[in-house]
Amino acid sequence: MIATVLFSKSSSDWLTKFIRNSIHRNSIRRTSIRKSDRFIQRRSRGLRYLLCAVLCLQIISFFGFVDKTAAAELQVLRIGTGGSSGNYFPVGSLIAQGINNHIAGDSLHNEHGRDVVLLAQRSNGSVSNVEDISSGLLESALVQADIAHLSYRGQDSVRSNMPKARLGAIASLYRESVHLVASRKSGINSIGDLSGKRVSIDEVGSGTELDVQIIFDALGMARERINIVYLKPDDAISRLQLDQLDAFFIVAGYPVQAVSELVDSGIANIVPISGEGIERILERDSFITRGEIPAGTYANTDSVETLAVSALWVAAWSMDEDVVYGLTKALWSDEVQALLMNGHPQGRQINLSSALLGLGIPVHPGAARFYQEAGIEVPSYRPITPEESAKVVK
Repeated sequence: MIATVLFSKSSSDWLTKFIRNSIHRNSIRRTSIRKSDRFIQRRSRGLRYLLCAVLCLQIISFFGFVDKTAAAELQVLRIGTGGSSGNYFPVGSLIAQGINNHIAGDSLHNEHGRDVVLLAQRSNGSVSNVEDISSGLLESALVQADIAHLSYRGQDSVRSNMPKARLGAIASLYRESVHLVASRKSGINSIGDLSGKRVSIDEVGSGTELDVQIIFDALGMARERINIVYLKPDDAISRLQLDQLDAFFIVAGYPVQAVSELVDSGIANIVPISGEGIERILERDSFITRGEIPAGTYANTDSVETLAVSALWVAAWSMDEDVVYGLTKALWSDEVQALLMNGHPQGRQINLSSALLGLGIPVHPGAARFYQEAGIEVPSYRPITPEESAKVVK
């Protein structure tokens, strides 16, 4: 009995550290697409560490070396991100890594007293992340602000099966700019020149399609006068290179590598998004902000006027308030900010001064507490109630 108790205490601390280290090893520091076999081996090894840690915990619990409380004392909170080639996965991985490191010496606990650690998880992007939060498969995620807003409100004229979720914002991380990329051969120099042209607005139901529809409506542009196609960005780029497409829209943090290559090679240019209707968008849609792609971002390109949506870190509204408070406080610590600043180009945009910009959804109560203590005014959004959400779904 004495041995069991002693083993429980020592193994409990050891397993907590082991799983933290396993998740840390599983975080990805690199920001580019991995191409080498060595990366695959390292990634597989990281997953083995994590699986081994969980297996050890289960085995020890099964044989009675650790009581049920000790065995269940660690809670992994998942951050849904995106695909390997985008910005969401590397940025989410850095956030998880930085916060895990920051709280390693002063553990963050949930309402049941269990230690909390973060794990960045690949996903199919914003819509998928909202679906997974709604179904309980994720606790938090990186989500495009327009998708978060429409899911929260249960309104979407583009995608009838948009998941409905009670979301709370932890932070607005960085701006994702609306890029209108046009072939130089097309003669498109303004958004008004799209009439009669072959234009891709991303896949049906994507956040990009939603943003483009908002822009077209505000500028009084009839979709029927444009030859609209629905292509993934990679396919749109290939079609444009083959002269089978005149222009495409993509919403992403600048610079977009594939777009840089098109501009560098003289195939395409970046077209401004401007017009009298833009002010109406800014007044009506809180999740859209005025944006600018700075001069020199793309070769031989002056500053380009555009619109932007925020990349948000959101959590389920039901997540424990103290946990979200601790995560928010850790996110804005000097240690995590330094890691983001040096770890990824978009990380340089993540700063406290713009943490509540372009949210479009309410701030989670735990995060709101942190911002209020920091003297930052929190936008007053009323969270949608479960009853309202049920009515919207019907």
